[in-house]
Amino acid sequence: MVPFGALGLRAFMVDLDRQGQGIAARAVQALPAYLARHYPLATAHYLTVNKINPCAIRAYLKGGFIDTGEKWPLGNAGPQHVMRMSLNPPKRSSQHHPSSEAC
Repeated sequence: MVPFGALGLRAFMVDLDRQGQGIAARAVQALPAYLARHYPLATAHYLTVNKINPCAIRAYLKGGFIDTGEKWPLGNAGPQHVMRMSLNPPKRSSQHHPSSEAC
């Protein structure tokens, strides 16, 4: 559940033919400025990402999300990691996620 004052990302996809070009990482890195401009009262941004999608996990980590350690077991494609981005500095994450090593 997303806390009061926080936003949730419902879906984000990059076409298979365009994956691996840094598009997702750049889009995620652009989120803080976009969200600050359009949702100035938001405190955080949450999403879930499939545990078997290491490249997406890596893109979210590079863009400033952290893995909360929580799991969402009811994802349509299987269990999900719950990730959070603070909409206050720091905006970049140095967290390393073991499942993102293959990207």
